[in-house]
Amino acid sequence: MTDFGPRVEILDGYVASSHPPLYDPVSHAYFDLVPESEPDPTVVVLPNPDSRGRGQRIAIIDTGLMAGHPLVGQRVVRYVDFTSEGPYDNHGHGTAVALVLIKTAPEADLISVKCIDSSGEGSPQALIQALDWVRSEEPESTLVNISAGINRKRWLLFPCDGTCDVCQATQRLCERGNEVIVAAGNLPEETLCPAKLGSKWLISIGGWDARRRYGKGTINLDIPRYRAVPIVPRVEPAHP
Repeated sequence: MTDFGPRVEILDGYVASSHPPLYDPVSHAYFDLVPESEPDPTVVVLPNPDSRGRGQRIAIIDTGLMAGHPLVGQRVVRYVDFTSEGPYDNHGHGTAVALVLIKTAPEADLISVKCIDSSGEGSPQALIQALDWVRSEEPESTLVNISAGINRKRWLLFPCDGTCDVCQATQRLCERGNEVIVAAGNLPEETLCPAKLGSKWLISIGGWDARRRYGKGTINLDIPRYRAVPIVPRVEPAHP
């Protein structure tokens, strides 16, 4: 059945089309994301792994992940798709989320749960399927990230109070013991579902930049602007 209601959208505090490209099909180069406030490295060198994040399993419910990305693909241990497009990231948002996560947990295992397609949208049913799949099929996942949301209404008129089907699917996941982090919204002061579920169950992240505040979250953070920097392999010194 075709869903003519609101769609699930990616949430990042600014227009998705402003994302720097993470893959150049001409040169076949992959890119990392570096905050614009940091000194400009001309390239990113693949880091040596360390113990941060070792033993952690992070489920990323998003647009999928790029299997060929040298910083992301090697960390993915499982792919699942609820869009009928195939499991890999044809948009870039999910891979961008993963790049941010692995800055602090480079040895964590990533679970790619795709419920948003290459247009940056998805159905609420696909998001619910993704949430229920993580709950039933990934009992060892310690963290779930959802940088997506939907404007659900009660009786088609009133703002959701945490009781819609998307929020309830998220609550079921939280009740199992998962730590769930969700983005609050893309519009000033407007919080979407499942962030509407509230701080009793999850951590919602609102953000602001120089222009406006996006969503109202449990935690509100500055939204850094990123630039894309090409990745090159680490070259080990030759031994005599």
